[in-house]
Amino acid sequence: MLTFFTLLSDHLVWYITCLVVVVVCVYYLMRRHFFSVVDPLFTMLMINETFCIADVIFMFHFGMIDTRITVNFILTESALFIGILQFGAITRLTSSSLLPATGKPALALRILYGPSLVLFVALHLLLYAERGIPVFQISRTQTYGEHGWGIVDRLFDVLWVIILYYLMDVLRRRRWKFVEWSSLLTVVVIEILSGGKSAVLELFFIAGLASYFIGTSKTYFSLRSNYMRIGVLVVIASAFAVGTLQRYGVSKDTQELSTLDMLVIRLVNNGDALIYSYPNGFIERLDGRNPVRALLKDYLSTFRIVPPDELPEHIGAQIVDLQGGNGKNFMTDANHNLFGYVYFGFCGSILYSYLVGASIGFVRYTLRRKLPQNWVGGVIFVMMSFSTIFGISQPDEVPRYVIGILAIFIPLVFLASMLATAIRSRSRASGGVSKGAGLDGVGSFSESGHVS
Repeated sequence: MLTFFTLLSDHLVWYITCLVVVVVCVYYLMRRHFFSVVDPLFTMLMINETFCIADVIFMFHFGMIDTRITVNFILTESALFIGILQFGAITRLTSSSLLPATGKPALALRILYGPSLVLFVALHLLLYAERGIPVFQISRTQTYGEHGWGIVDRLFDVLWVIILYYLMDVLRRRRWKFVEWSSLLTVVVIEILSGGKSAVLELFFIAGLASYFIGTSKTYFSLRSNYMRIGVLVVIASAFAVGTLQRYGVSKDTQELSTLDMLVIRLVNNGDALIYSYPNGFIERLDGRNPVRALLKDYLSTFRIVPPDELPEHIGAQIVDLQGGNGKNFMTDANHNLFGYVYFGFCGSILYSYLVGASIGFVRYTLRRKLPQNWVGGVIFVMMSFSTIFGISQPDEVPRYVIGILAIFIPLVFLASMLATAIRSRSRASGGVSKGAGLDGVGSFSESGHVS
């Protein structure tokens, strides 16, 4: 890593030129597959992958890595893009809603929204009281990694999708009022305190995916939209807020860089796993045994099928441990190229990367059309999109959201549907709800052709 940054400082113009060329090429290739700049696929490919590509080209050009690993990287990146490109490009989305502008979100969704918001806030406050505020801690991993807080973190994955989907469903019917703006502000503040520089950006990813599913992304997330302009300012301000809080929240001995320096290094470090593992054949030292268990690790540990200590160690943790650090507190991402090579070899990694790309395209185009065209389908679409897109840099995220859907969201849907049915039946019995209002209140599985 030190060698890389020494070379980078000496040849910064070369690196920037390479990066610009890569960004232009990737954008030209994939531009028809982005619905907005808040599309998580846009960020993953235009920021994460372009820096990874530039890092590898830079290392190869200056003799840090050999030809074989460079060829493998090029082939796996190509396979990833081919997997996505085999599906049709995004068609022009309509911005008009099929439901009346005065309508309300489905009753079951309204039932879930309030408790989800309260639980989201209450559990975070409890977390801060018990474990401390993550933004002021050296490692965010320490906050959720012990004492059963992992299940709470998984619950957060589902709750904030429900909250954001509800807010976007309201927005397509009417302008937000004080209550909706207050809810959004509360979630933004909590995500800043969570300590992740991209946490607030992920809120806009959820909102963008929800709008894409609904069909209103061109209205609210085009560059001409006021909501989009406000969102960009909020994301930038939040990133600097997190960086500033982290800088002054820990010991001065461990943080000597400015907020801007930290942000620049973070961008270049999108390929940190590759910078560590590609030079000097370091990748061959990583433990690639039990590829099936590595792929299914989250399922096996969550449902206690296999004891956690018998499962493969995260590749990012292995890298940190072998470099003399502590993999329990800090770890790099396990990029699809690296994960595939370690567990499936040179040729197997190409197939693995292709399947990662194909899964993104399948969810984005095929599954979106097959899901129920209502809020249930919308939430599942958002979570499955996160699952597959983040699989590019974090393969362990793929099962995380699938488990969230099966173990948390689906039971919540049935509970909310039963409550909605009981409320509707009681209202009809008292004569308080007409037939039309009753259909608006259901908002569940029978509204084919309508997103609600």
